[in-house]
Amino acid sequence: MTRTFLNFLNSYTSEDERAGENENGRGEGGASYKEYVEQLELMYERSGTTIYVNFQHLMEYDGVLAHEAVEANFYKYQPFLRRAVLEFVREHKPLMVRWDGGKEKEFWVAFVNLPRVHRLRELKAENIGQLTSFSGTVTRTSEVRPELLLGAFKCVECGTDVPDVEQQCRYTTPAICTNAQCGNRMKWELSQDGCKFVDWQRVRVQVRVCISQTCFPNPARHTVCRLSARNYAYTWPYKTDPFRVPLAGKRKRSPGGVAASEHGGYFKTRSRGGGARW
Repeated sequence: MTRTFLNFLNSYTSEDERAGENENGRGEGGASYKEYVEQLELMYERSGTTIYVNFQHLMEYDGVLAHEAVEANFYKYQPFLRRAVLEFVREHKPLMVRWDGGKEKEFWVAFVNLPRVHRLRELKAENIGQLTSFSGTVTRTSEVRPELLLGAFKCVECGTDVPDVEQQCRYTTPAICTNAQCGNRMKWELSQDGCKFVDWQRVRVQVRVCISQTCFPNPARHTVCRLSARNYAYTWPYKTDPFRVPLAGKRKRSPGGVAASEHGGYFKTRSRGGGARW
């Protein structure tokens, strides 16, 4: 998976660019145009950490990878895709890999131009973990806040460090101390120096339901979705300026009783008749 996606980033040339190349396969200046290598140059200039992949390009390059891995199992394979982006950056722009303080950056991949844009009410349980695109009207956003992505913990009992604990939609501590002689399960201290944070924002999306072909000013029912926008996707219009946009991301089940307003990571759909939470 990582190697295939890395090869795609290194070699993909769009049909438009290929059509403009001359007979010896070279573009202007004698160099072959590489779509995502060029995008990496822009990332470097803008100090970005996210590469945007056109899903149609990936389908053209490898349909199995696009549909069976990325689209159908995005949550499962996202770490491998991000690893490929890191290797891609390290290969072409090694100076981008670390911040000025020496800490390694987190790199992300975002997909655009998916083949289907769903209606909000079409999002069902089977969409959990999949890469899904839907349209809606952004009616409210929260402030941008830091969210703990990977936590580093220190065992209070024996002092053993346990790094890279993935947060499961809430504050998640290690299941057990890695020191076989300890066995601590409850007493942990967060080591902020080893933690990894991302920017996070809550977004409220709404789709009105028309009683007839013409929408009334105050429709009787509506569908609401509350989602979490992380890292590269946290910039949204202000809540006083509703904006109709296409959105793409993964639907992820959130365990019950979670303070989701603090940690994010779920979709919530509802109507006046009740609803389900993910």
